[in-house]
Amino acid sequence: MTIWELLIDPSPAQFAVMVVLALVVLRLALKPQRFYPLLIGCVLALGLGEGLCRLLGLGKMEAGVWREDRRDLLSYQPGGRLRYRYPSDPRGYFGDDNEIVGTVNSHGFRGRETAPDDPEAVRVVMLGDSFLLGIGVKDGDTLSAQLERELAGSVEGVEVLNFGVTGTDTRQQIQILEERALAFDPDVVVLVVFLNDAGQIGTMAFLAGSGLLAKVRRQSRLLNAIVAIPDRAILTRQMIRHYRQEFQAESEGWRWVRESLLAGRELARSRGVRFAVVLYPVLFRLDEGYPFAEIHRTVADFCEQNDIPFRDLLGAFHGHQDTDLWVHRVDQHPNEIANRLAAQDLARFLLEAGLLGSKTEPGGTVGPGDLSPRDGR
Repeated sequence: MTIWELLIDPSPAQFAVMVVLALVVLRLALKPQRFYPLLIGCVLALGLGEGLCRLLGLGKMEAGVWREDRRDLLSYQPGGRLRYRYPSDPRGYFGDDNEIVGTVNSHGFRGRETAPDDPEAVRVVMLGDSFLLGIGVKDGDTLSAQLERELAGSVEGVEVLNFGVTGTDTRQQIQILEERALAFDPDVVVLVVFLNDAGQIGTMAFLAGSGLLAKVRRQSRLLNAIVAIPDRAILTRQMIRHYRQEFQAESEGWRWVRESLLAGRELARSRGVRFAVVLYPVLFRLDEGYPFAEIHRTVADFCEQNDIPFRDLLGAFHGHQDTDLWVHRVDQHPNEIANRLAAQDLARFLLEAGLLGSKTEPGGTVGPGDLSPRDGR
């Protein structure tokens, strides 16, 4: 541990040692008639502050609890459950004990039961991480479920399959496509990209995390209340810098994403399946001050240069208050409102681009402008 790490995030024991050392220095610097009244006053003030924080419910460190029945890194246990519990229910959305319970079907992905070999279905396979999976939302409120409802009025027999898996990156999602999702005979594959797919830390580590004095703050609500505001500002700057660095041209993470997008495109084309990329923004400062617009342009330019149909969902959220779109203040995953906005925008994209037209010949390079929506197969 470096000196800097020790200063910003000491353990409770290390923090106690630093406090004792500070008191020793003060005692040596001050006369007894000044030191002891100061010490007693500080102890009383800190004790009163801690008591008031606990009485008023201030400074409490809260977190959601996630429990997912996993079969392996890339799939869930068939017939298992996805459980997400939160410390409160400010929107009246959660169930008993502030919990959301998601369904895993017999094929190991979220959603209702479906047959892999249904020749009548018009299938959209969606790949992504926890944003697509739908942490903290009901089965009917995930992005895929809401997209299916949006498309149902225009495309007869449409099914949208949710192959989202928490914690996966773009490379792993293409592996899911190859090993599992293509078996469901999709008409189009939609890969939902999020900014941490380049191998970064997720946004919750910054927007709901605690960096400064994190270990000590778990013991003191007063300290947590005092430090939370400057800590949020520090973590926000770190998050912005973190994402921007990973999407530089020479970044290994961005290289992984580029290679994966091309691999997905070719894999889909080899089966006569269309492939599209959707970029889900960070739900943070959703206005002209959005700090990741340059990253969005980088991804959009790459897709355009490589003939990959692309949709940036940032426009669907422009002007909305970011916190209104979160599952909970301790969980910045998109809630049912955010997923509805995203589904409406994505449905327009798929229909206007003709991506739900008849399949191409395997290996074909038919562009979206040559396609048209259809009523069935």
